[in-house]
Amino acid sequence: MRSAPQRPTTATSARGAARDASKPLRLVQVGGGDERREWLRQSHHDVHWVGRVAPEESDAALEGVADLPPRFDSLEDALANVKADGVLVTSEPSRRATDVREALDAGLHVLVEKPFARTIDEAHELVHVARARTLILAVNQYYRFAPAPRLASRLVRDASLGAVGAVHVTFRSDRGRSLAPGQEATLAPHPLLFDMAAHHFDLMCLVLGRSPLEVACRVWNPSWSPYLEAANASASVLFEGGTVVTYEGTLVTSAPPTALGGEWRLECEFGEVYFTSRGDRSRGSADRLIVRSIGGRARIVPLPRLTHADRAGVLAGFTNAVRGGAEAETSATNNFASLALCLGAAHSAATGTSVVLSDFVGRTNPRNSEAR
Repeated sequence: MRSAPQRPTTATSARGAARDASKPLRLVQVGGGDERREWLRQSHHDVHWVGRVAPEESDAALEGVADLPPRFDSLEDALANVKADGVLVTSEPSRRATDVREALDAGLHVLVEKPFARTIDEAHELVHVARARTLILAVNQYYRFAPAPRLASRLVRDASLGAVGAVHVTFRSDRGRSLAPGQEATLAPHPLLFDMAAHHFDLMCLVLGRSPLEVACRVWNPSWSPYLEAANASASVLFEGGTVVTYEGTLVTSAPPTALGGEWRLECEFGEVYFTSRGDRSRGSADRLIVRSIGGRARIVPLPRLTHADRAGVLAGFTNAVRGGAEAETSATNNFASLALCLGAAHSAATGTSVVLSDFVGRTNPRNSEAR
């Protein structure tokens, strides 16, 4: 019988005494990347941006962001000039683990973009270092902090429509249509799997509340794609309990784009659940969830109001964990199944084989047991 990939353990409290909850968490942002603009615009009352580490020429991308913290050439330079409790790492995947390790070695808590590692070995090493230093390591999986997937997760957990037999996820983006071959954005490895599908894989784990067991994935590049690597992917994922999720994604669609969170259909014993998430807010369609019982009419279900949504949800869990509270929902430990699914899909696409994730995790990390 297939077993779910084992998760390492991480610390759930800050090093030494917990951070005083009456004071904002002091964070340094490290790295370039498109995400840093949105992060630096976050006005979360529990966070104070005290510095940023990035090349000077990258400042043009931050035009219009108010109250930019001072820029430094290195984390070492930043820490010599400001006091910090943690670091937000938004650097490119090729140096992401290096930046995380430097921050952990400096005794800082870390919130990092996904995927937080390029290999299972690398992931275990970072989790092990964080645990050894009693530091928080969390991952930016903010798509899960949206009303529709939260409600869908609750409906699955309550089994209001019975067991889930199959899930179908479709994601279509035309972002590649506006890019020219050779632009930096087109050169990234696995532009779909490691960027957008990583969010969708994490949502699968959230909505089903179970761990993935096996994945088979195929990727390809349409002739009009500007990307160096595959912009399209098709995957089949087996979860605990026997539920199978089929996934279709593209960055170069000719059809109308879906919402960023994709379109989801859950086929249940007594009906179906449809939802879409992170759509065009200007059209009032950011999130939507519809339930239809067998033989009944479809009905729109009111969505829950989230105290902290999107990146604010990630920040809330991270700051609470640093202050000695519960483990962050997006801790590296909790994110391990999503990461294994993402890396397993890439491995399946490269080898043309179905990947049993527990075997994949063990095979790629012979020191697996030492890291737990």
